[in-house]
Amino acid sequence: MSASAFNGVLGRVIRNRRILIATALLVIIACVALASKSLAPFDPLQQNLRFRLMPPGSLGADGRMFLLGTDQFGRDAFSRILVGARVPLIVSFSAALLGAAIGLLIGVIAGYFQGWIDSLIGLLIDAQLSIPFVLVGMMVVVLFGPSLHNIVLVFTLLSWPIFARIARDEARLAARQQFVEASLIGGGTTTWILLRHIIPAALPRVIVVAAIQLAYFVVSESAFGFFGLGVPPPEPTWGNILSDSRSYLFQAWWLGLFPGLAIALIAFAANLFASGLNEVVDPASTRGSTF
Repeated sequence: MSASAFNGVLGRVIRNRRILIATALLVIIACVALASKSLAPFDPLQQNLRFRLMPPGSLGADGRMFLLGTDQFGRDAFSRILVGARVPLIVSFSAALLGAAIGLLIGVIAGYFQGWIDSLIGLLIDAQLSIPFVLVGMMVVVLFGPSLHNIVLVFTLLSWPIFARIARDEARLAARQQFVEASLIGGGTTTWILLRHIIPAALPRVIVVAAIQLAYFVVSESAFGFFGLGVPPPEPTWGNILSDSRSYLFQAWWLGLFPGLAIALIAFAANLFASGLNEVVDPASTRGSTF
């Protein structure tokens, strides 16, 4: 990609309102999650049965407010939601980054070289994409134990084919372009062509898919936690907070509402970012959009 073309894409990114809004939301959420233990007004693990199931806005004995109420053990719900953001964000960003990197590399190799390499990788991609993601992920976690590292590993290994398929298609298209042929005639090495032309051509689409997968990973990690297969207690996560709230849906509605809204907010921001970036990469696909 030439410098002028790169500047043109960068200018469209900066002018895109969806990307700006989504980026601001994701940055704020990430910063809050990173500083959550400092920002939390209470210890998220501290129990006090005298304050159990207090509604949002209630005051404790020391006059401090439980902004989002308390749970069945008297723990501050707001503090638990803040600290509980760490696990889903670490899992989602790590798995999306690793899965995109692996899928991009494998897909570019398949799409550029084609032949038997492309056929073999295509077969692996199709075979793995036919397997239910969440079901297989839960089975693996049950076998090897629920932990942060295991969940990241499972999400990465199960998601790379999605990125590889996109990168493979984009690499095929780029390999037929005249600038690639010109590089070959000019004596460009395979490594140079891949780094200079093929990977940059495939990267924008891969980033769009990574943003979509980020939202999916947040929901999936919460589902794992909900079924007791996420990071085990006492570490709070949005999934196990939702799981604990099942027995108190009518008695303490706030226990399930606010972590659910937090999950929805991140999924919205990630999908908004993907939508905006797709608009930049392929303006024709979103022609007529006013937002």
